[in-house]
Amino acid sequence: MPLNTEKENSNSYSENQTDYISDEINCWNWGAFFWNWIWLIQINPTFAIIMCFANIFTCGLSTLVLAIYLGIKGNEMAWERKKYESIEEFQEEQKKWSLTGWICVFIPTFINILTASLFIMLFIASFISLFNK
Repeated sequence: MPLNTEKENSNSYSENQTDYISDEINCWNWGAFFWNWIWLIQINPTFAIIMCFANIFTCGLSTLVLAIYLGIKGNEMAWERKKYESIEEFQEEQKKWSLTGWICVFIPTFINILTASLFIMLFIASFISLFNK
């Protein structure tokens, strides 16, 4: 039975992914930046657990350092550790992480800005009412 050489040629780089890192992959990873150790669980669970404990002992400083490191190296780490059928599949998965990261950061930020604005307006209104008496 003949092998499908066309399919093998299209995925030939997936056998040795560490040698093939294109410009499409070697860029900033927002999903890894926002989700850092949670994102890292799928790539290297042992390192993720170590970072959880390091976060406790460094009062969050290790998380900031990890987030920046994963933002820079996250795509490369994911490409090397997991087996993807194509660059498109890889990018699709990382886009999902990135989108959820942006949503989980900006929705609470937007709510906090609205809440702070409301409190400032109430404070100004009560301050003005003191002088109008």
